[in-house]
Amino acid sequence: MESTTLLLIGLLCTASMLAHTINIQDLSTNPGLLTITSGQCFITKGQDRLYHEIDLDQYQKLLTNVDTIIQGLRHLDTFHDLTVLLSTKYNSISKLYNDLLPHKRTKRGAFNLLGSGIKIITGNLDDHDLLQINREISNLKVKDNSLIEQNNLQVRINKKIENQINKMTNTFNAQQSLITRELIKIKQGLNNRTGINNVSFLIQTFKTTYQLDQIEKELEAIFETTHLANLNVISRNILDKSELSLIKENLEKYNVTFQSFEQVYDLLGIRSVFRDRKLYFIIFIPQLESTTFNRILMEPLPIAGRIIKLPFTTALIGQNKTFLLRKECHTIGLNTMCNKDNLFDVSNDECFSKILRGLAGNCPFVQHNSNVGIIKRLTENHIIVKNSSRTRMSTDCNLSDRILKGTFLIYISNCSVTLDNVTYSNTVYHFKPPQTVIPLDGVKIEQHSLEPNITFEMLHELHLHSRKQISSLEIKSISHTYTCVGLATLSIISAIAITILIYINIQRRGTEIKKQLYFTSRNASTRKEYTITDSRRIGLEGGVVTEDTIYQKPATIIKFNNQPKSPSVHIG
Repeated sequence: MESTTLLLIGLLCTASMLAHTINIQDLSTNPGLLTITSGQCFITKGQDRLYHEIDLDQYQKLLTNVDTIIQGLRHLDTFHDLTVLLSTKYNSISKLYNDLLPHKRTKRGAFNLLGSGIKIITGNLDDHDLLQINREISNLKVKDNSLIEQNNLQVRINKKIENQINKMTNTFNAQQSLITRELIKIKQGLNNRTGINNVSFLIQTFKTTYQLDQIEKELEAIFETTHLANLNVISRNILDKSELSLIKENLEKYNVTFQSFEQVYDLLGIRSVFRDRKLYFIIFIPQLESTTFNRILMEPLPIAGRIIKLPFTTALIGQNKTFLLRKECHTIGLNTMCNKDNLFDVSNDECFSKILRGLAGNCPFVQHNSNVGIIKRLTENHIIVKNSSRTRMSTDCNLSDRILKGTFLIYISNCSVTLDNVTYSNTVYHFKPPQTVIPLDGVKIEQHSLEPNITFEMLHELHLHSRKQISSLEIKSISHTYTCVGLATLSIISAIAITILIYINIQRRGTEIKKQLYFTSRNASTRKEYTITDSRRIGLEGGVVTEDTIYQKPATIIKFNNQPKSPSVHIG
């Protein structure tokens, strides 16, 4: 605890002793692109592979020999405590060994369906990788454990662990033979069961405990390596010093620098697979391009209401090649490694490949609102102020307060600066590669095309405007729907009412017609009755009754209400 406190105090004192530095650079004469170097960079074009082969069946043989020794010692009462200790340790190691073996039930995709016979333990490997690994393992066994692929990738296999297991197996076999002979003597009564005086037997018995510790240590190292490989992290137990030295020397040929021996691990990758009862750890060693590239940070500057269209903000320059970075690179110590698959080649364009080399370029531009000021931190040491109309600056870097108007680049080291009430600090604890600004003053940049700048604010305004239009259309649609529904309802009601009126009218006319027919038929029957009555006349002519039908005009009938009908009498 005290040493940690002293270390922190020492670092703070060292940081406070370093000089405060601030530099303000006017960028009004810049042609439109700020460029800052940020060290060198290496491009990885492939990977060398180092295989560690572990035959798990050899460990099973060792455990079988140990179990045989333990079973033999159980006949000796003198070694009871030692037998219990060995049995406990043996059971623990057996469980650890069984945990290393792949389970029979595996999730879908764990086995390669193309027939390589490889089971993936850690890492993401596709069928092509599995077939390549399977082929390399087969070829390494017939080509002296080392081969060179067509793309010059180095592939080696390490037999160190296998040799250690073989040596340990021979030792256990010798121990087992000696102990077995002594046990035979005990069973034949040639030796005392409670007093073993054979010094060699005692030594070999206690060596068994030591050998078990060695087996446990190696299995734990394998178990740890397997689990760390899930994170693509290499255990410090997997590589020996000779392998690390070989890898370090190979990378130093490309001018890779290491601040410590342990940094070699940070540049490596690892995968593990299981094939034919053997576990393979595959160590991936980066294979680098022979050319070292300079890493450059780019920031577009507003010029007359426009800025250069910048697809990516970081570029790599090396001899005749120029790349833009799609993704950030992997930095370890003073080394930055960039995967070739993450590079965008612009070596043949007329813009960045020219400008970054101090030549005139022809670039696409984007419209820019020059009325908006921007303050942005580019690196730990650099802050840029763009199109400032009035920015208040204060600092503790031994510089007076001032007002900034325009476009400026501010460099600070081991101090802080406040811009419009926002503080930017930098503290230096260790050496860093220098970052310098590449002057482009005087470089001519022509406009190839000019594109409209659709900013987030513009998109937000368009979004709000679209929402308003959608709301208006929804209101109109609802109003139109209600109108249509109302008109349809009114039409239906009107149709129903008209139908009812027509029906009532028809019923009323039918009733009147029935009444007319009724009265007509009734009058007709009445006239007939009157006619029959008149035709019947009683007369006496010579004492004989005669009937003569004589038509006469009906007499007028006077009908009184509530009077009974009486036959009319016609008086001649």
